[in-house]
Amino acid sequence: MKKSILFLPFLLTPLFASCGGNGLTKVSLTLGTKIDMEAKFEGNSHMSKIDGSMLKSLVDAKQNFVLVAHASERIDCTCYSEWHDDVLAPYIKRHGLLVYLIEMSEVTGEGKENYGLKLNALQATLGIFDSGKLVYQHDTVDQSSPWVSSYRDFADWMDARITYPRMFYISLDELNNKYKSSTPFTIYFSRSGCGDCSYFTDNYLKEYFTKNQTLEEGYVLECDVVGIRYVVGDDGVTYGPSNAENANTYQLEAYRMWNSFKAEYGLAYSEDNPAGWDSGYVPTLFHINPSSTGEKTGDVIDGAMVLYNDSISENTISSTYFTAERLEEECLAYLKESKTVPEEDKILLGKKVGEQGERKGSVYRHEELSKYHNAIAKAFLDAYLGNAK
Repeated sequence: MKKSILFLPFLLTPLFASCGGNGLTKVSLTLGTKIDMEAKFEGNSHMSKIDGSMLKSLVDAKQNFVLVAHASERIDCTCYSEWHDDVLAPYIKRHGLLVYLIEMSEVTGEGKENYGLKLNALQATLGIFDSGKLVYQHDTVDQSSPWVSSYRDFADWMDARITYPRMFYISLDELNNKYKSSTPFTIYFSRSGCGDCSYFTDNYLKEYFTKNQTLEEGYVLECDVVGIRYVVGDDGVTYGPSNAENANTYQLEAYRMWNSFKAEYGLAYSEDNPAGWDSGYVPTLFHINPSSTGEKTGDVIDGAMVLYNDSISENTISSTYFTAERLEEECLAYLKESKTVPEEDKILLGKKVGEQGERKGSVYRHEELSKYHNAIAKAFLDAYLGNAK
């Protein structure tokens, strides 16, 4: 932006069904993760811990996701650790799943929402959510169940209910290694605190990956982290970027670091880096054809798009990444050559949009821009993640 596991003694009847061959509708998982997948299987490894408010955010955003609810004091119990180490964690690792872990106390008790999860304080519950609603669940209550003791049975159950993600979070070190390779890749620079990124991921990417199941891998870098956009002060507080008059030393350092990062990775424009835009915004997606030298800007960026940072003035797009000049650059060749994006929609500067009416700023901007950006995003993803139809 321009400015951041319960299991039942029997297989549960699915809460969501379709006309598919096995009567089950698969939930498409939008984003996965490659981070820390080499870690040892122990404790609650290979999952991302969240609290009740974070779970509510996932539900409110109507996301597709997998959740494990478990009592923290039970993680050393062999009834949990054996299932986790031999079944759950290996499955997560094999498919790069982003699975959320929540302490059972966050979803049990007076005034707390359990979202339909059937919970048992002595065991774990796994739930699969589709558009923020629980559609499948199972638990580890029956320790003799093949679902608990057999990787193959567990995998068969999961495979019948989900489709694996094709775009994965990676660490900065992992990203840097990709720049040093000779294998082309697609990278999405995103921020968890960026409303434009959330809109793109939760609306367009979710729909695109649901419709297109056979794709090349893509990667996501979360930028709202210490070392990219945040610094930790001597006081132990985490500070974000600011160059305001009253900004403290840490905020100024975060501001310098963030701008330096955007320049280094090509988000910012320069004469030698036409794929960037201004000082750099997110969501930005690049296709990289690395030179094996670690170079991150210029010619190695052979495909690019920056979404939802356009400005609208008097029902006209007055500032946008998609200009006539940039359309002639190699990084927009996918758009210039696209047969699916109408010629008149490849240049957005000066494009007329609808009246704002009572729509609030970001709602208005997202709804109007998506009429054009969705087609451009499809052209980019089709070109670089597998020419999906």
